[in-house]
Amino acid sequence: MTLLSPKLFIIFILMIFVISACGGADTTQTLNEAIVPTRASTATATATLTATATFTASPTPLPSSTPTVAPSPTATIPSIAIGDNFSFTNNGAITVAEWRIRYTFSGNIGDSINVEMSTDSPRLDPLLVLLDADGMRLIDNDDVSENTDNAGILNYVIQADGIYTILATRRGEDDSPYVGDYQLDFLRLPANYYDPNTGISLMPIELNTDEIGTISEDNPFQSFVIMANAGDTITIEMNRASGNLDPYIILVNRETQEILAENDDDPRSDTVNAYIENINLPQTGEYIVISTRYQGVDGNSEGDFVLRISSP
Repeated sequence: MTLLSPKLFIIFILMIFVISACGGADTTQTLNEAIVPTRASTATATATLTATATFTASPTPLPSSTPTVAPSPTATIPSIAIGDNFSFTNNGAITVAEWRIRYTFSGNIGDSINVEMSTDSPRLDPLLVLLDADGMRLIDNDDVSENTDNAGILNYVIQADGIYTILATRRGEDDSPYVGDYQLDFLRLPANYYDPNTGISLMPIELNTDEIGTISEDNPFQSFVIMANAGDTITIEMNRASGNLDPYIILVNRETQEILAENDDDPRSDTVNAYIENINLPQTGEYIVISTRYQGVDGNSEGDFVLRISSP
């Protein structure tokens, strides 16, 4: 297949990357003015006797030990630590007893986060809530789009360093009948990997692992970043997983903006997959791998792909 010179588009993208670089009661009885009759005598006499008697009840003795009543148990919120991971996926369930689950992560100023809570259960309507280090509600989402009940908090930029909490819950929260299984997907991009003005992201990727992505008309490229050392040798494969996608990959030295390699068709076989083999990296630092399609924004192929960056 002949390459129709997408380099101008790629260089434009790269320039954008460079620019964007919490006791008993006291009872008293009183007898007053008791009338005491006198004995009969030959002389009539009346005697009045005033008597006051006070009776004080003895205090009720206390038991030798006072029983302690155990407090009622307090329901706890399940908590899962994401920590400082860039990406994280977890499968869970919203139930009557556990209607919210906490996910905590470390965030730095300028970081961009994407969180999605999806479900196949017809009985669950997901809700996501983001809390700051002081437990204050920053943002929440019930429906990430008009066509789904799934929840999503997308491209939220962290404003201060700290430990943040994501609450995976349900619409109506405690006063709600919704229950069911869900999947939570989390992605955090460091400040220098995301440009909020253009929406361009550099996704960290680990060596010798598969990364799944999608190329479409609305998203004609995805960019990944790796840290490597001078003298490292890497091989990059971008294979079509679905659709009619015609993969195209470019390797760039982020610091120098130099294109080190690019490929449209795997030279080892008669396929449309892209392949770059045994590239020796010139210096220690970050390298960008751009996954796109033949002709870039002007291309018309779409589909899922699997990207793998390998190193011995």
